[in-house]
Amino acid sequence: MRFEKILVATDFSPGSNKALKVAISLARSVGAKICLCTALGAPDENCMVGGSYRPHLDLCQEKESAKSRLEDYAKEIGISDLLVECKVLSHRPSDEVPKLAKSLGCDLIVVGTHGHSGFKHFFLGSVAERVIRNSLVPVLVIPGRE
Repeated sequence: MRFEKILVATDFSPGSNKALKVAISLARSVGAKICLCTALGAPDENCMVGGSYRPHLDLCQEKESAKSRLEDYAKEIGISDLLVECKVLSHRPSDEVPKLAKSLGCDLIVVGTHGHSGFKHFFLGSVAERVIRNSLVPVLVIPGRE
């Protein structure tokens, strides 16, 4: 399998940072490019909040701030030569990351995991797990713990 475009999802956590380092190394070794994304996790505009439908959220300012943070982060770690684009997703990453990978023509998704187990995993679930279930392209999951 040949990787030409790798989508890396980050929440700026240590686990995501570790996953990005792996993706950078992989991209450099195979000559691939990187798309970097983050998700705001905003509720769907049709979501019931407090017993009524929440009005359409104006996320423009939050999205611009997050995109600037992604672009600054990419410059800080020195991947300008690999970076194709930075995208900010509005809603749940487990739903939107696989869709973004497909729309951008990515061959691989790289995500980090916080490595929760037991009760934390039961209550929080795993975004990485849900990305795997929803994805039509391969997903490389990098454990956050050492």
